[in-house]
Amino acid sequence: MIECDDALWGSIHEAGHCYIALHFGLTVEKLTLDFCRITHAPYTAPDDRNSCERLVVSAAGICATGCFLDYWEGDSGDLALSAHRLVSLGADQQTVYELMTKAHREAYALVPRFRTEILALAKRLRTHRSLSSALERRQLALERRK
Repeated sequence: MIECDDALWGSIHEAGHCYIALHFGLTVEKLTLDFCRITHAPYTAPDDRNSCERLVVSAAGICATGCFLDYWEGDSGDLALSAHRLVSLGADQQTVYELMTKAHREAYALVPRFRTEILALAKRLRTHRSLSSALERRQLALERRK
């Protein structure tokens, strides 16, 4: 296991979000040690495809830190935002629980498959602290296709 500090945790957490967003074909506008700004496709219901993909992307951060660092804390913000968004779309608590559980399962299936890519992206993020230019986004997209 890798010893964890804030920069390591943040880079892996945000790289997890970023890489799974790219996997779904979403645009990553900016990536820092604190956040990953993603242009999400519109969604109209808690369980439509775009909404479910967004839940998986949201779950990918804690999945990455859990799988690669054995560190499972620090993701209450992502969980709360996802639950709030689902409720605002009309989901009841049971539906929220079911959709978020399904999204976490899918994230746990996807994230380990991209271990090498997520860790390489996290390392690059720790070096540069922020990735946002069009060139960097194109490079991320090309790396994703490998």
